[in-house]
Amino acid sequence: MNFLIEILAVDGHSCKYTILEECMKKGHTQDKVFIASFHRQNHDVQCNYMLFEFRGIIYRHCLVVPKKELKRWRQNMSL
Repeated sequence: MNFLIEILAVDGHSCKYTILEECMKKGHTQDKVFIASFHRQNHDVQCNYMLFEFRGIIYRHCLVVPKKELKRWRQNMSL
């Protein structure tokens, strides 16, 4: 699985991202596009997929947004 994340818009303390998820299914690549919003003040992530709101399931495409936004989530963090 690969993700391509691009920022769509910044409005005050919230950012909107488009996330392209490339995954393999039965030997073929399949692309899915999601829209996620990140609120910089309270670090909330909301996605157009809405399964977290309905079933409590956090999907991997939602986890790439805080990784992009928050410096402490980056691998090159100095201790």
